Amino acid sequence: MPLSRRSALSRIIAAGAASIFWQPNRLFAAQPATGSWHHHLGQASDLLGRRFSLDMHMHPALFPVKDIPRSSNPRPYRGDDVFAARIQGMREGHMWCGFFSPVVDAPVLGMTPQGPAMVRPFERGEAWSEFKRQMAVLDDLLRRNDVVKAATVTDVETAHAAGKIAAIVSCEGGDHIEDKPERVEEMVAAGVRSLQIYHVAPNSLVKTDGTRDSGLSDIGRATLREMNRIGLLADLAHASFETTAEAAEITTQPILSTHSLVRAADGSAHGFGMTVEHARIIAATGGVIGTFGGVGGGMAGFIEHTLRLIDTVGIDHVGIGTDMDGTGNMPAAFDRYPLLPEATARLLASGLDEDEVARVIGGNIARVLDDAQAGTNES
Repeated sequence: MPLSRRSALSRIIAAGAASIFWQPNRLFAAQPATGSWHHHLGQASDLLGRRFSLDMHMHPALFPVKDIPRSSNPRPYRGDDVFAARIQGMREGHMWCGFFSPVVDAPVLGMTPQGPAMVRPFERGEAWSEFKRQMAVLDDLLRRNDVVKAATVTDVETAHAAGKIAAIVSCEGGDHIEDKPERVEEMVAAGVRSLQIYHVAPNSLVKTDGTRDSGLSDIGRATLREMNRIGLLADLAHASFETTAEAAEITTQPILSTHSLVRAADGSAHGFGMTVEHARIIAATGGVIGTFGGVGGGMAGFIEHTLRLIDTVGIDHVGIGTDMDGTGNMPAAFDRYPLLPEATARLLASGLDEDEVARVIGGNIARVLDDAQAGTNES
């Protein structure tokens, strides 16, 4: 008899102490490259012309802080010319689509000795207004750069056939939900397809221990159920193990972690590293983890982390989540889209076949988007 999702999650959690960190010298991590990646560039370019590709997390030119009012955020908008250059880079690199991500808590974040943190609370209604402001900024930039705002995989494929880049809108942070789970319907009506429950600032969707999230709140659970009902994907990037485990118990749809990594055997990881147990909880829902672009070691380092994720959760649960222009002071191995052919060639050189590489560069997240849409159509 197949395991239920709850039983599978329970077994993952029970086994956690034995496999908390990724162990080297297994599967792809142990396999030498089948030749110089340069020899695979032609094959990679051909593959990218034929197969769906998507960056699961991006903030081109830091558009969320364009014209931002009353903000302590030290990171400035990089300019309309940089936004346009990112779109052109997507064309050159054959990145068909991306999750363009507003950052709702941007106005209340500042730099502290401990790093980025909330430096003032939101006023009542401010977060909802900020969400709508950032959406208006993004809509204007997409229009002026001839980018198609997409809601489905079919929309992206249609845009690609017409020679255009597509944008699927995600949202980083659930601060604007406040105490109104029904707001997710307005988000979907505005074109949003994914909501990251927690970013940096504490919000109404999570419980907090005073420093960070420690599980879903009652409002968070109600919001997740409403998201499942209407087909809005849940992103658990940045979220704690406790919050992710609770979400996985409740959800009826796959959950995402759009930009993350798995910690190495010594417990180290750049950026948003998670344990093996944490990663496998996401995979057990049928979800996808995007390899975070803020790593050291250049593109070779990015591919190493991607193969580590594949080794940990399986080929069907890994994607690319560069966090373009949003990695801050972290090293950025994947910092421009014309690098996508190199990344694809390196994956081919690692021993993955074309179908497996196609799943990583976009096929897996396309499956999740299709499944969410199908679930909405059936409800």
